Amino acid sequence: YKLGLLSSNFPSGYSAYDNSGSDNITGGYFNQGEAGVVVTSGDSLSAGAGGTAISGSSSNIRNWTARSYSGGNSFTSTSYANYVKAKRNATPVPDIASIPASGTGGTYSLPSGNVTVSPSTTIAASYVTIIVNGDLTLSTNNLNRDGIVFIVDGDVTINGVGASGRFNSANRPFALISTGEIAFANALTEANGLYVGNSIEFGTGATPLKIVGNVSSSTPSPFNRDRGTSAPSMFIVFDPRHMLGIIDKVSTVKSSWTQLQ
Repeated sequence: YKLGLLSSNFPSGYSAYDNSGSDNITGGYFNQGEAGVVVTSGDSLSAGAGGTAISGSSSNIRNWTARSYSGGNSFTSTSYANYVKAKRNATPVPDIASIPASGTGGTYSLPSGNVTVSPSTTIAASYVTIIVNGDLTLSTNNLNRDGIVFIVDGDVTINGVGASGRFNSANRPFALISTGEIAFANALTEANGLYVGNSIEFGTGATPLKIVGNVSSSTPSPFNRDRGTSAPSMFIVFDPRHMLGIIDKVSTVKSSWTQLQ
């Protein structure tokens, strides 16, 4: 689902995104395997020169059809962040390094101010929720723990690190919810995790971007990267581990039972 206009300009010839892994395709398809639904709140749906017949019988798109759609969005990134914070009792800590190793599964709140996570930053516990009351900059490749969730009352910048320009390359379960903008740096080539923001800045230039997980924006977010080849400039691989692996951190789990005698 994309807010605003959706234009995916398939060229007349196709190339795989990076020629590695099972998630690559070489055809003009919105979805790998061609099954599924592509939804946009905009007034047009364009596939470009290589997939113009969205409502027709072109072999490029396997008889996909276009229909009108009207929907609403009751959950913004801000309301979602407030929802998560309201359901958690947060323990104040002066910085990320002060989260105890015994704090697995806890929620911790940082003091007001901007926060930078660098390669030297160590998170001692897994499956923790960290509330940032300011802007957050992620300047690291690997997170050293599974199940980290950042709730950010501010903007987020995700920088490419090293020659590969990747974030969370180990693909550990990770989620980031921001009340502001989430900006993927121009040099970033891959970001693994769930990213929910009021707006998304995907970057500019010729460097392609691959997201393994999912991304959601409360406002229309244009994509301005262009690698200038027949391969995609953006490639999203849906990975449920970034939701199912931390579902208790971003939602409320309820259970009920009945005693039978």
